[in-house]
Amino acid sequence: MKSATQLSAFRLENVALNAIKSTMHTAQVTSWGQPPQYLEIDPPVPPAPESGDIQINVSAVGLHRVVRSRAAGIPYSSKALPHTPGTDGVGHTLDGRTVYFTTLGSGGGTYSSIVNVPAVSVTPLPEGIDRSRQPR
Repeated sequence: MKSATQLSAFRLENVALNAIKSTMHTAQVTSWGQPPQYLEIDPPVPPAPESGDIQINVSAVGLHRVVRSRAAGIPYSSKALPHTPGTDGVGHTLDGRTVYFTTLGSGGGTYSSIVNVPAVSVTPLPEGIDRSRQPR
């Protein structure tokens, strides 16, 4: 469990890092039928507090059948180009919380370094969870 001092330092560090980040990485489909490209783009603008969105620094994302279908341009699930694949992930909020999030309801993708997600689509994870280990 992090102490209040450690949590405050973590929050300040993340705010400072995001303030100086001028670009981030993302995977984008720019042409249906082609694999996603690894691109460097501008990060999303941090959401206003009253927007109901939360900015998340992405740590891990899922690769599901629906993700592959959307990236391939399957008509029932794909939207306009360019398209960022991904429907869910795990990451850290700017205040240091580790969270699970989904973008199925908002339509955005998760294969980016930083995403803005509606707060209703974010679930806090228990402190101390090891995101690098998969269940067996």
